Amino acid sequence: MIFVDAGSRNDSSFDARLIIVRGLQMAGLQAGLDNSTIPEKLTRTQKYDAQSVLVERGRNSPNGVLIIAAEAVNDETLSTLSDYNFERENSVVAIGKFDNHQSYISAQSKIAYATGREPLVIEIRTIQPKPLLEKGLLPLFSSSGIVANPSELKRVLIFLPNDLCELEETVNLLAKLAGSERFIVSVITSTNGKRKLSGLVLKKIIIFGYTELPPQILARQTDIVVVMGKDSPGDRVGQICVDVLRSGGCVIDCTAQGLLAISGAPVVRGPAQTALVAHFLNIQVLPRLGAIKDEVLSANWLQDNKLSGLLKKLPAHFSYKFQDQCAPSEFKTVFMPTNGIGLGHAQRCSQIASELPRSDKILFTAFPSCIELVESAGFACTPLVQKSEFHSDPFANDLVNYRRLLRWMNPGDRFVFDGVHIFDSVYRSIIEKKLDAIWVRRGLWRAHQTNYSSLDREHCFDRVIVPEEAFNELNEAYSFGDHIHHVGPIVQRDDTGRDGIRRARAEIAQRLKKPFKKLVVSMLGGGVAADRGPHLQTICAALEDRDDLLHLVVIWPNSKLASELTLWSNTRVVYSKSALQVARAADFVVSAVGYNSFHEILYHNIPSILIPQTAPFMDDQEKRALSAVNRGLAEIILPDEFLRLERMIDKFVKTDITDKFRDKLFEVPLPERGNRKAANVILNGRKS
Repeated sequence: MIFVDAGSRNDSSFDARLIIVRGLQMAGLQAGLDNSTIPEKLTRTQKYDAQSVLVERGRNSPNGVLIIAAEAVNDETLSTLSDYNFERENSVVAIGKFDNHQSYISAQSKIAYATGREPLVIEIRTIQPKPLLEKGLLPLFSSSGIVANPSELKRVLIFLPNDLCELEETVNLLAKLAGSERFIVSVITSTNGKRKLSGLVLKKIIIFGYTELPPQILARQTDIVVVMGKDSPGDRVGQICVDVLRSGGCVIDCTAQGLLAISGAPVVRGPAQTALVAHFLNIQVLPRLGAIKDEVLSANWLQDNKLSGLLKKLPAHFSYKFQDQCAPSEFKTVFMPTNGIGLGHAQRCSQIASELPRSDKILFTAFPSCIELVESAGFACTPLVQKSEFHSDPFANDLVNYRRLLRWMNPGDRFVFDGVHIFDSVYRSIIEKKLDAIWVRRGLWRAHQTNYSSLDREHCFDRVIVPEEAFNELNEAYSFGDHIHHVGPIVQRDDTGRDGIRRARAEIAQRLKKPFKKLVVSMLGGGVAADRGPHLQTICAALEDRDDLLHLVVIWPNSKLASELTLWSNTRVVYSKSALQVARAADFVVSAVGYNSFHEILYHNIPSILIPQTAPFMDDQEKRALSAVNRGLAEIILPDEFLRLERMIDKFVKTDITDKFRDKLFEVPLPERGNRKAANVILNGRKS
C-alpha cells in the first residue's frame, strides 16, 4: 500500500492528495490516505471523495509513502513518517519544486532523520518540464484509463469562475449552446456560481459544483473543455484538462492571459470574450476536431505529462498493484427503493421487479424498514444504513451507503432507483461505476416542492420511468426528452373473486374470534408523517356500539400504535404484509391517500373514506383524494374534521352508500396498469 502525504497539510494539499490518489488507483496501484493525516474539518464533497481512499494505519502498514509539495515538508508530516516502520531504503519518495540545491538537501535530510532511511527526492521539473499550471500545488499528470465514452453530440464542459456567472453575456452564451443540436453542454463553477446559474431556465445545461465530482470522472464524459477567467482555474480543472488531452480531446484556453497555452500544451487558444465563444466553437473548433485530435495525441508535451513518467521513477516496491478482479459472469439488476414516509417505494419496486424475467439476477438494497416487504415478495435484499439523529453529520449514513454501493455494483449493472431525493451516494455511484441507471420518479409535487436539486441530477439516469396517476388532472410533466417513459399506475394485482372474499371474511372472524356482518378497515399509516391517534380513536368510538361489526386497524409489522386501541371491544390491531387482501374483504376502508393505497382502492373497487396526509414533505394527497370525490368514487375527510369523520362513518355503516360507491368504481374507466411496461423500459436499453 502506498500512502500519499503532503509537505504541509491544509485544505488545498488535502484536495490535491485526493486527486493524485485517484489517479494512482486508476493506474492499478494500491494507494490511499492514512486516515490519521486528514484535516479535522472536511467539506461534504471531500468526505465523499475520501471514502474510497482512506486507510486505517493500524490495519495497513505502508510499503511506501509518496509526498507531494515536499519543498515545504514540515514537522507534522515528519512526525507521521517517524511512526511508520519502513524496511527498505527509498520507502519515501518526495516530489517537489525546489528553488535551489539547498532546499533539495534540506527536505532530503529532514525525511531521512525522521524515518531512519534515505528517501528518494525528485525535482518534479526534471520529469515534467512544462506543467499545465505553473503555480498549481498538484503535479498534473494525465490519468491512465481515461477514455471518453463515444457520443454523436460533442460534450462541452465550460469552466466559469464565479464573477462570470453574473454577466448577461454568459447567460446568452449558455442559451446559444443549449439550443444547439451539435453540443451537450455542462458547466463547472463555484458553489455560488452554481446557485446563480441554477435559477436560469436552461434545463439542457448541466451545472456541476467545482468539487461535486472527481475530475477524472468529469473528464471521462467530456470531449471539449473551455477554460475561462482571469486567474488559474485550479488543480481540479487542470486535471480535467490533462485527462481530456490524454484521450485526444480538445482543450480551449479562453483565459485572459493564455495561462494554459503558455505551458506548451497542445491546447487551442480561444477568445477571452464570452460573447465570441459559441461562434468560435462552431466555426473554428468543430470542423477541425479530427485534426486537433491527431495533433494532441502526437504532441511531445503529452508524453512528458503522463502519469507513467512519474511511475517509472518510483521504486519497484511502490508498484504493488490491486489484484485483478474477475469480470462478473452476469450483469445484475439492483433495485434501491427509498423508505420515504411509508413503504410505497419498496412496494412499487417489488411489483415492477416481479414482471422481470426470473432468469435475470435481481437484487434489492434497501433501508431496514423496507427489507421485510421486499423479502416477502421473494427478492434477496442487502441493508442500507438508516439516517439517525445520533450521526455526527446529517449525511453520515449516506457516506456508508456510498461505500457499500461502490463495493456491490459493477460497471454495466442495471440500477433502478425509486425516490424523490437523489442521494449523493446514488448520484456518484451511477456516474463512477457507469451503471445503466433508471429512475422511477413519482410526481404530484405540491406547489412549494420544487425539487430542483433532484431534477438537477436527472442527467445521470439513462431512463426515467414516470408511473402516472389514474386521472389526467393529477399528472404533470417535470422534464422532457426521449429518456422519459410514462407508464400506467403501478398497482399490485389481487384476483380474489367473491367466493374468495367470503372465505377471507370467515377466516378473519374465526381467527379473531369475533363474528361480524360488517367489516371496516382503517389504513392510516404508522404515524410517521402525522399523529393518526386522534383519527383512529374517533373511528373506534364511532364503531363501538355495533355488535355485528368488526373494525381492523391494519399496519405494517414493527410499526407502533397507541396501546389504547386495544381497549375497544370492536377494534383489533392487525399487523399484516397483505393490507390489500384485508381491505378487499372489508365493506369499506378509511385510508390515507398515498399513491399505492389510493390506486389499490380504485383498481379493486373498494368503497372508502379518504383522509389525506398534509405534512409539508408529502405529495398532494388532498388533490388526489378530490379527484376521486369529484367522480363520486369516495368521500374525503380533512385531517381536522373529526365531527364530520364521525358522522361519515355512521352514514357508511347505516346506509347503502357503500353499494353505490362500489357500483361507481366498477364503471369508472382506469388506465392499464403500468407494471409490465415499466419492466420493459428497464430491460430495453442496457449500455453496451
